[in-house]
Amino acid sequence: MTNNMHTFDEEMIDVYDLEWNFVRTQNRKEFNNEIKEDYQLTWEVKYTVRSVWALLLNSEEDFLLVQRWNTFDSPWLIDKTIWWHVSSGETYDDTVVRELEEEIWVEWVVANDSDEFKKLLKTIDTTKIAVLLLLDNKNILVNVEWDKPYKRSFDAWIYMWVYNWKINNFPDWSAKSSVNIPWNILLEEIEKNKEKFTNSLPTLIKDYRDLILSKIR
Repeated sequence: MTNNMHTFDEEMIDVYDLEWNFVRTQNRKEFNNEIKEDYQLTWEVKYTVRSVWALLLNSEEDFLLVQRWNTFDSPWLIDKTIWWHVSSGETYDDTVVRELEEEIWVEWVVANDSDEFKKLLKTIDTTKIAVLLLLDNKNILVNVEWDKPYKRSFDAWIYMWVYNWKINNFPDWSAKSSVNIPWNILLEEIEKNKEKFTNSLPTLIKDYRDLILSKIR
């Protein structure tokens, strides 16, 4: 596993306009501050960035979510397991597996397609190694709940991964704890306790829950 941990202050990301023309490479923290301030003035989303989002579940079909620390955009909220910008020079796969290593110390293997994914689930000890599969690539507009709420655009590569062990290591302080919720009551739990979850999670679950379940059944 890597020890070359990316920090929020140091990370460089590639910025694109909404027609996917490259604009610049910029420090992530500086970019976030700039777009937040610009949105308060113009109420427009002008840029998009590459990102990875990953939903984790176990073989019992429980979704494993994480509660964030007091982060700038989702303080104390329950969220998908992995979310991060793709650093400049990295691929989407590079970023998602790096985040697995850095955030929760999980080893991994990425399947090339659904058939390989199902074969790996039968042959790999998923109490020790996570098995990942890319589900989709889409542009997502997110409402960021902050001191001054604003909107953000992401080119998101959306992954699922299966892992059958407790997650209790969060070495980079991106999260404080994990939360297991069965798939059949997850949306109900979110609806009853909206204030406890990030606003992007319900849409992500609604869009991909059935597809995810079909991959492991």
